[in-house]
Amino acid sequence: MTTDQNLTLAATLSGFRLIVLANRFGCDTDLSRELHDRLVEGLEAATARVRTIMALERNVLTGEDEFAEYQLVGEVEIFGRFPSIS
Repeated sequence: MTTDQNLTLAATLSGFRLIVLANRFGCDTDLSRELHDRLVEGLEAATARVRTIMALERNVLTGEDEFAEYQLVGEVEIFGRFPSIS
């Protein structure tokens, strides 16, 4: 993915997290609150992973870190293991 796509994905995930948090206030059972909390945790993890990928891409482009390219490949592979929402 390009840097623009990563930035768009991070913003989309963060926005979706805010929607889930807002909807959590309407939950009337512990089960639904717990499910919302788990979804928020997953969205936070995915957003953090995308931000890590963007930081590694910057390091690869600037040449600051000689191991950044290897880390980037690993991070992209890990992010690919996240369950697809579509």
